Amino acid sequence: MATLLLSQGVPMILGGDELGRTQRGNNNAYCQDNEISWYNWNLNPDQEDFCEFVSYVIHLLGTQPVLTRRRFFEGRAIRGQGVTDIAWIMANGEEMDDAAWNSHFVRCFGVRLVGTEIHDVDDMGEPITGDTLFLIFNAHHERTRFILPPHREGQRWERLLDTSLKIWNQPHRLRDHSYRMQGRSVAVFRVREEETKVQKGGYRWKPAF
Repeated sequence: MATLLLSQGVPMILGGDELGRTQRGNNNAYCQDNEISWYNWNLNPDQEDFCEFVSYVIHLLGTQPVLTRRRFFEGRAIRGQGVTDIAWIMANGEEMDDAAWNSHFVRCFGVRLVGTEIHDVDDMGEPITGDTLFLIFNAHHERTRFILPPHREGQRWERLLDTSLKIWNQPHRLRDHSYRMQGRSVAVFRVREEETKVQKGGYRWKPAF
């Protein structure tokens, strides 16, 4: 569900998917007026948690402009900045090359989406910008140590989601660029500014952009 909802474009989900309704594998149940197509609103704890999870990921989709961009990615360096609007990264932190794309054993990779390179405007004609996100997908059954891409000085990666955790939406700021990805899981991070000291030793966070 996370892979589907975090993909570019309109997510094709059916009412009841957020509850774990399977229709017993029937993808054409319009004529089934029985338990196959009915909704069971007596949710067990796992279904309640899954419904809350789907709601949270939809919230991410609605609040992170880089996930709902309307223009195609260019996938090339932005002139003079040495960054790209999208980059695919291997677990060792290096950008994926043709050999990696054609390899049969690559099971864990990430994608960096730059929030300042959306190149679109809102209804008022203002540029659309947002957080820079990094998504990791680990289809391997084993845990993988992943090196996240570098960012500007004074910034850190902050975890927004990890599907392997019991509390999957617990925010966590990384101390470095390394993260342990559990097997068969998805994680989402965003770039955040470091804490800055304010009055009487207090701290606050500044938006990255």
